[in-house]
Amino acid sequence: VEDPPVTRMILIEQLQQLGCEVESVQNGKEALQLQNIMSFDLIFTDWNMPILNGLEMTAALRSRGYGRPIICMTAAMAEATAVQGKAAGATKMVGKPMAMHEVIKILQDFEYGAQFQAVCQIYSCHSLEAT
Repeated sequence: VEDPPVTRMILIEQLQQLGCEVESVQNGKEALQLQNIMSFDLIFTDWNMPILNGLEMTAALRSRGYGRPIICMTAAMAEATAVQGKAAGATKMVGKPMAMHEVIKILQDFEYGAQFQAVCQIYSCHSLEAT
């Protein structure tokens, strides 16, 4: 199931309103190709994406030594989903979309100040490439 592009924009705007620097890509393959991804303080990723999904990307980052939080978002949250996410190396599994207070709670849980860098991936944003 694909999410509408508006879901991606909402999370980007939420993070920017909180003072975060946000780099956005459409799938796990694009994320792994980012030269600076290992320096990100926190990564938000969707679970279900084309080309390379969030769990595969998470496992790849963990194998490269990425030790910071990876928050995996899914619209189909279940106990089995949480188990699979943890097995792949996700720090936390959350349902989506997230309200602003949920985004704030995640940032507080990991003790980040107002400024940090995050990569936000929601997979159905092909129409936003030009923006």
